Amino acid sequence: MTLADAMRRDGRYLAEHYGVYGTIPMVFRDAPIVLVMAGRAGSSFAVKWFLHHNPVETDFVWAHRIRVDVVYPAPWHKQRVQEVIDGEPVAIVRFTRHPYPRAVSAYLHSLRQARPRGPIAAFLGQDIDAGYSFAQYLDAMEALVPVAGCDEHGYLQRTLLDTLQPVSHPYRVEDGPEALRAIEASLDLAPTDGATYERLRRTKHDHAYLASTEFLGRTVLETGRDANRTVQRFPTFYDDDLLAQVDRIYQEDFERFGYQHELPA
Repeated sequence: MTLADAMRRDGRYLAEHYGVYGTIPMVFRDAPIVLVMAGRAGSSFAVKWFLHHNPVETDFVWAHRIRVDVVYPAPWHKQRVQEVIDGEPVAIVRFTRHPYPRAVSAYLHSLRQARPRGPIAAFLGQDIDAGYSFAQYLDAMEALVPVAGCDEHGYLQRTLLDTLQPVSHPYRVEDGPEALRAIEASLDLAPTDGATYERLRRTKHDHAYLASTEFLGRTVLETGRDANRTVQRFPTFYDDDLLAQVDRIYQEDFERFGYQHELPA
């Protein structure tokens, strides 16, 4: 299978906005650069970074709405995708996130969204409208990820593109602005200054954090659109057993993207 095949399969020619292999790649307008990302792995930040370098006219505010409804249907983007499919050499910028915080983020997101709760409820064999724990969520992911039966936010960060062509410019969102500016310099892109970086990093998904260190991994949290906007920091969701479970579920992401089996700061 070739890069062109992967673009067709991952992107479905960008006619649809999601597939089981993650968020569809975005191709720069005037540079041979493809941006690849995954849900709950800095994807809002990645899209806003793309729009920073490829501005579009729109009244939409939410980055993913702009991605789906403005960028993907745009004639220039369809043409750029076709040029990549036709064999244009490209650099791949790959945003990733450490699996430990990403798993907690995906869990909290699932509590607020009805769509991923269906497969989770089916696996658990119970009504989960009142809520479920992080431990229950991981049990579902351990069963559903291998068969790509989960919501894309809980799936592996790996996409089909990752298996076919080496990522030329990996960017782990934990590495901060200097690492991003180094990528930009290597690609002859204007550097993202500090104030712009901070603006791009802020999303509507940002939480307010509690100072408590109480263990939450087996506590049932409620569901709902505005549930759990104020939460404890992600390490409080883990004990040794849950860390080991994430290690098993997302082992490929740890290995492929060079993450250590240690809680990041």
